[in-house]
Amino acid sequence: MRRAALLLVALACLGAARFAGDAARAERAGWPRLVDAPYAPSPAAAPFVTLGYREASADLLWVRALGYFGGDDDTADGVRDIIDSIVALDPYFRRAYTWGAIAVNNAHGGQDNAAGLWAVGLLERGAPYFPDSWEIPLIAGQILIVDLTTTDPAQQAAWRDRGALLLERAVRIPGAPEGVATQIAEIRTRLGQRERAERELREMILLAHDERAKTKLIQKLADLRQTSAGAIKAEILDERRRFDDRWLAERPELPATMYLMLGPRLAASFELGDLAVDRDLIGAEETTSGDDEGPMEP
Repeated sequence: MRRAALLLVALACLGAARFAGDAARAERAGWPRLVDAPYAPSPAAAPFVTLGYREASADLLWVRALGYFGGDDDTADGVRDIIDSIVALDPYFRRAYTWGAIAVNNAHGGQDNAAGLWAVGLLERGAPYFPDSWEIPLIAGQILIVDLTTTDPAQQAAWRDRGALLLERAVRIPGAPEGVATQIAEIRTRLGQRERAERELREMILLAHDERAKTKLIQKLADLRQTSAGAIKAEILDERRRFDDRWLAERPELPATMYLMLGPRLAASFELGDLAVDRDLIGAEETTSGDDEGPMEP
């Protein structure tokens, strides 16, 4: 009988302890998270703090960023500080831009417009260092279109338009996924820019090499025009032949995309001396001024 009583008392104590533990854990879960962000020198101080060992210090900070992100205590602010220091020390650290933009949006507290806009700014800072990277404008465009949200329709439209411009830049860089052009057309259509969407699709169909991507582009253009894909394909094929003839006749040494941007060669009669320079414009202004005021006295 005594053993049974002791057993009942022990079970009661165990239940009470478990209840108290659950209550304590529930209360602790409601407390604010106190985390210590990893140390990272400010972009202005980083070159001096590292005593000139810029690239080596950037590598060490990169290792720190990889270990910090994904942990229980990572924060968007912590990721941002480390990445800012890395690119200040080594602006040619390519992965710091693309990885940092994605990481800051996936760290704790990074699911807001402030983190998204910082990520876009980071990628735009890196774009001049890597003009051949289609990933940089592609990621920036996707953040502006997908991740940023607002109740202001004008602001939302401005972000989408800016994002579409970045996607258009990305899809023209060699190696970019050609199927992105269909997403651009969809965005332009939603913004009420139907003619621009059709023009961009026609251009990308002419430049596309992947047959599956080309088929999707043709179908998208057919949907916009409410016609058959066969009719679009015949029209584009004829236009492609004319484009190839002009390209190979005028500037065959250039890639097709470069020829599309530069256009045909300047006429043989064109001379650089025919261009107006500052001196000419200033002289013209002085002559005009003098004519208005009449002849100057000796």
